[in-house]
Amino acid sequence: DESVDTLLLPDDTKITLGSGSDGEIYSSSDNIYIVNTTQDKDINILGNDGGSTITAFTLDMSEGGHATFSRGITALASTAGDYGLTLNTSNGDNMKISVANTGTADAAHVTISSSDGDIVLDSDRDITLSAGGNDIRLFQADTEYGKFKNDSGSLALYSSITNEDIFFRGDDGGVLIDALTLDMS
Repeated sequence: DESVDTLLLPDDTKITLGSGSDGEIYSSSDNIYIVNTTQDKDINILGNDGGSTITAFTLDMSEGGHATFSRGITALASTAGDYGLTLNTSNGDNMKISVANTGTADAAHVTISSSDGDIVLDSDRDITLSAGGNDIRLFQADTEYGKFKNDSGSLALYSSITNEDIFFRGDDGGVLIDALTLDMS
């Protein structure tokens, strides 16, 4: 209808692209479909970033639809349920949040943070902490208060604040007790 500058296609009417009919765009039952019909070929979303054409997003069909974003992912706040990004697998594969070596002089850092609430690490198996720098450091806000350290192959537990003690505490019949106090003063 030229009077409203709209091309209206009924459900399941496909726009077919490419000499081999490689791509399709269509609507069916109120869902929108973008399809690459050629085996193991990708779907790419491109854009203009400061005058340069970039691939912003790729779905790799030879890897079961593996998604690659060129820069990052921002999950905006939701008004219902959990906030943020949830990663799932259907077959029990390991999940990973990682930062690759950026090639810069400074080490890349990964931060997992919560502005409102606790962070819970929960596993049906073990939780492993591995630090190539030998220290697992404990902070309250921006102040280090303790650390676990690989000290020449031995496990060392440090109280990082001057003259602050280390306590081993437990529950003795409902009463909190200090089973051992290491006095650092």
